[in-house]
Amino acid sequence: MKIASTPGAWAQLLVIALVAGSVAGALWGLTRPGYVGELAEGSYLVDQIASPANVEFASFGGFALLSAALGMLIAAAAHLRGLTGLPTLLWVSACAGAAAFAVVTFGGWSADLLHASPHAPALNSPFAGGAAFTFVPPLRPGVGWLAGPFVAALTFYLLTVIAELQEIRKTQTSLIEG
Repeated sequence: MKIASTPGAWAQLLVIALVAGSVAGALWGLTRPGYVGELAEGSYLVDQIASPANVEFASFGGFALLSAALGMLIAAAAHLRGLTGLPTLLWVSACAGAAAFAVVTFGGWSADLLHASPHAPALNSPFAGGAAFTFVPPLRPGVGWLAGPFVAALTFYLLTVIAELQEIRKTQTSLIEG
């Protein structure tokens, strides 16, 4: 097995994580569900019939699944670059955590961009007079922060074990034949 745990390869892995997390987060933010309601007398009234069910849970689940998928991508990229060892396993986990942070940051930004806040001061506000609008609540990831790093570490570990088992099998086959 090739060992290439250089700072340059680690930096490439971090760039991959941040770019993938930023792009995926921005796209995820555009698809996040929101509450449908109207602004009446300074209060936000939710229309429970028009709003999708479990808005906040759907956002949390989407974040956790997206972070886990990015963790798998980061682990696969590290494995394909020939990176091995415990320091790389820890770095892969840290990169997955950075990707999760990028998902939350850019996902919140794109959700806010798509769905304007009813409290934002603006001339000719579309929210005046009880107009309906969609509100995307802020995400509280909690334990969801760990989904990406955990899946990244597990994937990297399993890919490393599989590669070592294939190497052992190749060695045994060459000894038997030779």
